[in-house]
Amino acid sequence: MILDPYNTKPIYLNISGRAGCGKTYFINCVSDYATEKGGHNFMLKAAPTGGAAFMIGGNTLHSLFKLPLLSSTEKDLPDLNQQSLKELQDLFQNCKLLVIDEKSMVGLYMFYAIDKRLREIKCTCPNIAFGGISVIIMGDFAQLPPVGDRPLYTGDLKDLSLQQAFGKICFDLFDKTIIFNEIMRQKGDDQKKFREVLDKLSNGTFTINDWHFLNERNLMDTTKFTQIERNEFLNHATMLCAYNKDLTHYNITRIKALNNPIAIIKSQNSDKAVASVLATKAHGLPSQIMLAQECKVILTNNLWKEAGLTNGAKGIVKHIIFKDKIK
Repeated sequence: MILDPYNTKPIYLNISGRAGCGKTYFINCVSDYATEKGGHNFMLKAAPTGGAAFMIGGNTLHSLFKLPLLSSTEKDLPDLNQQSLKELQDLFQNCKLLVIDEKSMVGLYMFYAIDKRLREIKCTCPNIAFGGISVIIMGDFAQLPPVGDRPLYTGDLKDLSLQQAFGKICFDLFDKTIIFNEIMRQKGDDQKKFREVLDKLSNGTFTINDWHFLNERNLMDTTKFTQIERNEFLNHATMLCAYNKDLTHYNITRIKALNNPIAIIKSQNSDKAVASVLATKAHGLPSQIMLAQECKVILTNNLWKEAGLTNGAKGIVKHIIFKDKIK
């Protein structure tokens, strides 16, 4: 595969496949081979989210390329300072291949930013796309689109910013595609119908008969599920709420049902008025949270990627140490 790692024309490869078709296994095999033949950091891996990055043993795109968390899609990406540039040049010194997972969540501006950073890092190749590094993008475009950006597959070029248009040019370089079409995760005849329905949901051919099939699992139908079965499911499932007030009410009800002491943790604010600001206007940070032993929690930030403490990671509170004389 890698005959001459230092004098090879860059490849731009698109790998497509639904969840469970073996993309991660494939990329792990490529990673092992690339490391064996090319050495440490010959291949680097990244993804838009912390959870996805952890699954492939890589970094988030923002962390890897030192990208600002909030940036306008109509402004140029600021250059790196001298120290950050030196750090990335050291990291990418031996890198010839970049793999990006969850491509559906990568937008055109993000693609522009990746290209700009790599040209900046590989200063000997500033006029070559991605600084002369080969790039593989993986995922399923039928999954979640990017937030605040246009998808890579955007066909309507109207209203694109200059930066997004440049990202589109970069994406058009990907002229080779490998499609993984065998689902390994839901195998067997007992899962055949479910696989077919998932495909129809993905490609827009979902029918009323498919709805009836899924409706057989409707928990509100007392003819199909007993109250004990419903309670068992609700106690272990993740509840999705359409409104924040419903979410707050459900979480308070669940934490009270544990019958354990509840710790109310209030935020420390530089301005008292900040305490009354809604979480939706404070990047999801509430003014106070409630915790109790055995309650379920979820991280909303990347704290320690190597240990799996990433945005979206779930856990259970096992113990709380209260101050003396505090109940």
